[in-house]
Amino acid sequence: MKRHVCLHGHFYQPPRENPWLGIVERETSAAPYRDWNTRITAESYAANLAVPLSAKGAADELVDNYEKLSFNFGPTLMSWLECHAPAVYRGIQEADRASLKRFGHGNAIAQVYNHVIMPLASERDRRTQINWGLEDFRRRFSRAAESIWLSETAVDDATMESLCAAGMRFVILGSKQALRVRPIGAKQWEEVFERTFDSTQPYRWFSKAVAGKHMDIFFYSCAAADAAHNQRGFERPDVLAEALAAGFVSQSKTPQLAHMASDGEFYGHHCKEGAAALAKTMRKMEREHAATFMNYGSFLDICPPQYEAEILSPSAWSCLHGVGRWKEDCGCHTGCPSGWNQRWRAPLRDAMNRLATLADAYYAERGAAFFKDPWAAREDYIYCLYEDRVAAVKKLFAAHGTKHFSHPEVSQALRLLELQRNRLLMFTSCGWFFDDITGIEPVQIMKYAARAIELCGDKAAAFEREFETILSSAQSNIKKHGSGATVYKKMALAARVPMDAAAAAFVMRLPFTRELPFPLQQRYRFKVAQEGEFAAAGISGQSFYLHCETADSYEQVFYSALRLPGLEDGLPVFIKPCQSSGMHEGEMAQLAGAASLAQLLAGLEQSGYSRHVPAGLPGEWREIIEAFVPPDDGRRALMRQWLGALRGGAPLSAYALECLRKFDERGIPRGSVPFMEEIRRAFSARFESALETRDAHALSQLRGWAEYFAADSKCELRIMLRDFAREAGPSGGDAQFGLELSAVSVLAGASHGH
Repeated sequence: MKRHVCLHGHFYQPPRENPWLGIVERETSAAPYRDWNTRITAESYAANLAVPLSAKGAADELVDNYEKLSFNFGPTLMSWLECHAPAVYRGIQEADRASLKRFGHGNAIAQVYNHVIMPLASERDRRTQINWGLEDFRRRFSRAAESIWLSETAVDDATMESLCAAGMRFVILGSKQALRVRPIGAKQWEEVFERTFDSTQPYRWFSKAVAGKHMDIFFYSCAAADAAHNQRGFERPDVLAEALAAGFVSQSKTPQLAHMASDGEFYGHHCKEGAAALAKTMRKMEREHAATFMNYGSFLDICPPQYEAEILSPSAWSCLHGVGRWKEDCGCHTGCPSGWNQRWRAPLRDAMNRLATLADAYYAERGAAFFKDPWAAREDYIYCLYEDRVAAVKKLFAAHGTKHFSHPEVSQALRLLELQRNRLLMFTSCGWFFDDITGIEPVQIMKYAARAIELCGDKAAAFEREFETILSSAQSNIKKHGSGATVYKKMALAARVPMDAAAAAFVMRLPFTRELPFPLQQRYRFKVAQEGEFAAAGISGQSFYLHCETADSYEQVFYSALRLPGLEDGLPVFIKPCQSSGMHEGEMAQLAGAASLAQLLAGLEQSGYSRHVPAGLPGEWREIIEAFVPPDDGRRALMRQWLGALRGGAPLSAYALECLRKFDERGIPRGSVPFMEEIRRAFSARFESALETRDAHALSQLRGWAEYFAADSKCELRIMLRDFAREAGPSGGDAQFGLELSAVSVLAGASHGH
């Protein structure tokens, strides 16, 4: 068969973490889920790993779309999945391994690191974006990437030269981005016209900088993509199959590849039935012998390019005006109200560019004291962003350091590298894509800018003034928000969380999360170095000596903390920096002698302790106040019951489940319930363990939780059931285990079949 098909899914979410915490805070617009990453994972990323093709499919017959779908996952999204959805993360990796075995080439390709618009980036930034993206891919998929996805397929000749220099084999662009073509070796060019352009063949692009260097291009059919969009093809297998088949050239005697690229989120998030439609499309085309599915790398093996091409420079798949959407009011938008404009884009871009210039000069000057070549050190900083960080930092300084440094000096140097990481993140393309500067995406990149400014030390105040001056000319379409400078102050800077507040939040969470697996990845890393009971003036609580270390710079601070849950304002924590455990013990002993509450509070104030209460703290505690306290219509009592259930150290207890069901009865969104993510992850970990050990009793205890989570974690349950069916085989004659397994499988919509 000479007809082949390839669908490419670009799976991506912008980095959403609070730069001062390293965690994604609750996003109310993602309701009923806690945040957009969690919501889209459930609706799309997990859904495509285990797609039932019938209402009651067996677990060992669930379809994994990624095994036939060409795909890329953004590095920042993969980092989040690795921590928060490990079953999904592993499933994506396994799908690539399966495709590598089947096709000889893996389905996964890399992506430029944090989704910047490459034609608007400097040469140095282009190199870093490519190198970081390729290294992230190598770490996650244990192989080198053949290609790298360009954000919004935004490209120009300089970007192509950078990709070629990085050794990329091919790149994916839209057919509207082809400028002209000719047979390889011919002199006469042919202008490209969309209706007659043959997108079923690869094309070769030759470097103008290095003679003989080349890279291949797959121009996906924009006509097929438009047809799928306009006719709801992502929800209708027949339309999607027809749109692909229409791309074939009927008289061609050479192998053909009908292919299409789109945001992967169409398969399940933007289109509810998208994951099922994709699976059915692939099955339909193969069963009817219309075409075979393969990936781009395998097609190049059987059909090398016969034509060369030149690209439209610059161009992108989502802007009719080159790359105007990310730098000016070009007219492209997502459907904003009448009368709105996007004139704010230009000053936002100007502010970021100016800050980058200032930050780069600061980095180069200060970095020269630590690194032989500060920019070469930045290239290798990607190795320090993973779990083997200590070893990677030692290797980085061995390769680039000007001498042997003390621990405080290493911290200073790492702060400079973190300045560069945040300065790169502030150019994430989503900040300009949508319709107003007050959106969560522009605010997010302003948060990275604020963190970058903070890391500029003695120059921070001057840099911030200049940044705000440029932003002041960016006017929001919503008059009450004023200019970009106001948005920056009220929305971006409001996310800043000092270490002591984060430490206080950690102390408040301890009684409820201590037993939960998979602690959240955070910028601030805390551990209890010493813990004791405290009692004074009839008030009891706990005292803590904390060791706090930043994950990015190894900055270390020790705190003395006192938690007094009996006070009226919730669960207050009193905290202050402390140099030694002996000093902490001495102060606790002195405070324990207070004869009255007033004397105790006065003693804490005199000793320099700061008082923190839930309303002023980040993360889940801020959510408690927002979601449960106002108005007091009975939710406060529910909150106390819920926290009491967790305080007992048994997060998956029957009492905890009863409390959560009460929330459902009251219509309280699950995404706003404190510690729901930890509970869900604790359930997933225990469920997976029960499958691995074939523990019928454990499965029986988890059945109620499986029923509770069936709606929003159904896909993750299916993934684990599918993996069990593939690897474990029959239930080994354990009738009780088989019964429990069948009961849980029905809840997930994936009958086990044993």
